[in-house]
Amino acid sequence: MTVSLALFDYIPVTMFLIAAIFLQRCLYNKMSKGAFALFSSGTIFVFISGFYKATWKLLYAAGICDLEKLNKGFMPMQSTAFMLAGIAIIALLLAKQETKDEPL
Repeated sequence: MTVSLALFDYIPVTMFLIAAIFLQRCLYNKMSKGAFALFSSGTIFVFISGFYKATWKLLYAAGICDLEKLNKGFMPMQSTAFMLAGIAIIALLLAKQETKDEPL
């Protein structure tokens, strides 16, 4: 693994962050407070887990250190985060949402 390849792993992480912020802004007025809290925390933790994994690859490729906890924590953290975001989307679709009214 090279450093340039490890740096390339930050691109999908950054793209996910941009998409998550866009979705959070679009869904803020359409979700209840609880559903939005689940969704935003889930997407934030998906980003953090991807950032940790990319950072581990960069540190490993550069020969600085091998922080194995960054690597091993990726799957449990990301799967839990996607579950939180998924529960929020299910709540948006199935439960009655109290939307926030925007002034015109």
